[in-house]
Amino acid sequence: MGKYFGTDGIRGVYGETLTDEIAYNIGNILASLKKNAKIVIGRDTRLSGDALANAIARGIIDGGGEVLDAHIIPTPTIAYATIDYKADYGVVVSASHNPPEYNGIKVFDSNGRKLPEEDKAAIEEGLTNNIITKSKTKGKIKDGSRYASKYINKIVEIINTSFAGHTVVLDCADGAASTIAAEVFMRLGAKVTAFNNCGDGSRINCNKGALFPKVNAKNVTSIGGDIGFAFDGDADRLVACDKKGRIIDGDLIIYAIANYLKDKGMLTGNTVVGTLHTNLAVEQALKTKGIELIRTNIGDQYVAKEMIDNNYVIGGEQSGHIIIREFLDTGDGVFAAAYLMKVIVESNKPIEKLVKVKRTPQINRGIIIENHNEVAQRQDFVKAVEEAVMEMGDEGRILVRPSGTEPKIRIMVEHHDRAYAESIADRLEKIIGDNK
Repeated sequence: MGKYFGTDGIRGVYGETLTDEIAYNIGNILASLKKNAKIVIGRDTRLSGDALANAIARGIIDGGGEVLDAHIIPTPTIAYATIDYKADYGVVVSASHNPPEYNGIKVFDSNGRKLPEEDKAAIEEGLTNNIITKSKTKGKIKDGSRYASKYINKIVEIINTSFAGHTVVLDCADGAASTIAAEVFMRLGAKVTAFNNCGDGSRINCNKGALFPKVNAKNVTSIGGDIGFAFDGDADRLVACDKKGRIIDGDLIIYAIANYLKDKGMLTGNTVVGTLHTNLAVEQALKTKGIELIRTNIGDQYVAKEMIDNNYVIGGEQSGHIIIREFLDTGDGVFAAAYLMKVIVESNKPIEKLVKVKRTPQINRGIIIENHNEVAQRQDFVKAVEEAVMEMGDEGRILVRPSGTEPKIRIMVEHHDRAYAESIADRLEKIIGDNK
């Protein structure tokens, strides 16, 4: 990570660590990286999104670039629009799953993929040295609102399956999926009930959406739905649930789709890509189906790189970033949800039959602490982690990582004995707490 770029773009609290000035400079730097640059901009529903998007657009225009403004739209739609419009870059103003006071800026290259390191370095340098380029000929801004319907049309075209007879319950987190998700499923013939789809940016992700899947699980059981899909603020994550409200995370969604693709002869190398966080039981279940799991570092950019480099077609994270390269090279919650429904319909099985895996208990903690990077490297904490790893031996796993987007240390302890895993997590959390 650099001074500005974290694990997924640039993020911060609006008006404090992320300002209109930073946004303007990013737009201006991007415009300077390509001659007559064409750049697509979109955002989620956060109240600060309009100001930041406008600042980025001003920076691009002052640098002589052209802006296509796609307005409020899911992150993967910007990847799609960037490719379709033959733009040089796509810019998303969103803090994804973070609370409303946060916002962020992430950039796609011309292929709708995460920004190359050399372009990140150029932006870091420009921001650090306050490099501003004023073009003699100002650029212009065009309306790109058509990309909402183009994106929906493309998903419907690829899925090409009737969902008639199925009741789908959506939780749009009051984010970017609010403008898209329900229409996708209605166009495909499902009966749809959508919650948190008013686009209230002041409440985006607040006790709703992919980070709070039990909320939608309750909605599903209360109205008698067949399946539920919960998205995060920018709709690049998906967490599902079955008709009884049982949570189906990214690992299980990937498991179901991978088995379908293998049966169709479409699973390249009979391989899927996960992360260090992918549940051990899911890896073992895939193996019994003749499917290999390759693990990468945590972060969808690492998953995407492994998939692209080796032409694998599906991968993602337990958190719900799911990449299905039949469409895009980035996580797409709405497309993944529609694809999972396609698997259900064509298999003629309910989702609970497609994800019959008894997962190894994983205890996940996110401990809020301001000096999280420093604490994670302190000798007493490092020693405690090493001792716990030795104690568990081959029967369990521990992952510790400082968050790249929030002041948190994330801990995962995996072991077949849940109580034992809890005790390990408690021990490590206490040491972190003692360092506050």
